[in-house]
Amino acid sequence: MEYATLAGGALTEQRIRLAAIGLIASVGYESMGLRQLAREAGVTPSTLYLYFRNKKDLLLTLVLDYFDELSLTWRQLRPKDASAEVHLQAFVAFHLGQQLRHRALTVVGNMELRNLDDKELQQVNQAREGYLLELVELIERGVRQGLFLCDDPYLLAQALLDMLNRGCNWPLPAKPPDAARLIEHYSLLALRLAGFAAGRTPSYR
Repeated sequence: MEYATLAGGALTEQRIRLAAIGLIASVGYESMGLRQLAREAGVTPSTLYLYFRNKKDLLLTLVLDYFDELSLTWRQLRPKDASAEVHLQAFVAFHLGQQLRHRALTVVGNMELRNLDDKELQQVNQAREGYLLELVELIERGVRQGLFLCDDPYLLAQALLDMLNRGCNWPLPAKPPDAARLIEHYSLLALRLAGFAAGRTPSYR
């Protein structure tokens, strides 16, 4: 019985999260009301407070989970024993692929940060930093391998992530661009920005 109660609670929380992601992506965080969220999730308004202190706590939880999941999934899927050039192309394909598959969550994770206060943003930046450092290390390895030409890998990593985030920034429910063409285009851009050695032909995965 206790296990069933715990499992039921987890399913209820998941319904609330999914409903919140969909509503925030479609109408915006500020326009989403808690009663509206409760109706969408199929729960009573009071049930929301069993899982989240308030609306802001819900948003912060969704954003932190977004970046934690990005980092975890990338570490699981990143290529092993590959050159930095192939590794960078894989990162671009992964990041864009995640955004294309999870469009609503991407909107929440990237477009609603303005609704968080300084302390909350600090938590988000710490979560995002782990993902960013994966890209920094990748670029640094490319420099050591003589494949990339970059004086500031951290700054370049920030610029690349910003570029990739904007590459998938189109209004819902508009049809997304062709994934293969988008990934190929941004892979070439990323290599150029990284100073991929002139005269080399990219080795596509």
